[in-house]
Amino acid sequence: MEVDSFSDKEITKDPIESYLVCLVHLMGTFRAESQANVYTAFNDKILTIVKKYNGIFVKNIDNDLFFYFPDTFNFEKGEAFECALETSVAILSARFGINEMLVEEGLPEISYNISNDYTNLNLRLFKSKKSISFEVFRAAFEFCRQINMMAPENSIIIGEDLYAIVKRFSFQRDYNFQKLPDLVYGKHCLYPVYLVSKEYNSQS
Repeated sequence: MEVDSFSDKEITKDPIESYLVCLVHLMGTFRAESQANVYTAFNDKILTIVKKYNGIFVKNIDNDLFFYFPDTFNFEKGEAFECALETSVAILSARFGINEMLVEEGLPEISYNISNDYTNLNLRLFKSKKSISFEVFRAAFEFCRQINMMAPENSIIIGEDLYAIVKRFSFQRDYNFQKLPDLVYGKHCLYPVYLVSKEYNSQS
């Protein structure tokens, strides 16, 4: 008999799993002669950071990089959510280094926004397969893209579902959360979103 790798407590009837997902949107357009080099510098740096923080890259579509954090399957695992937020902070901070490199090569500087949320993903059906169809992620991707559009330039934004989880852990004191106008989606639906910034201790 094949034994499932998940505990009985984690198994649900439908089986739906939830994970923290993240989308990085590169803003603006670029001339044809510089576009490939800009995208390469952007993609390489961001994906290196994602891998360092145990994220899994899913797909890049146009100006968007989309990934998720498998360890956030357990919403009681605070360190997994802290690591995921640190990923966004590291990605945002990396913009200065990326731009320095681009300028040295005579290429334009870039700006980008980062959006995160906690959402349902039916990944269980793909546990034994080498790859997962993007269709599994499409709804999460599209909603994360809508959240991203609410963010000011060069910022981190999260949705209410993720905010509700993060606020339960002590590490949330290391961050500032600023409520933004609700995201309007569908015909009459409102979804709260929050601007996130790291609170650095000025003491040595």
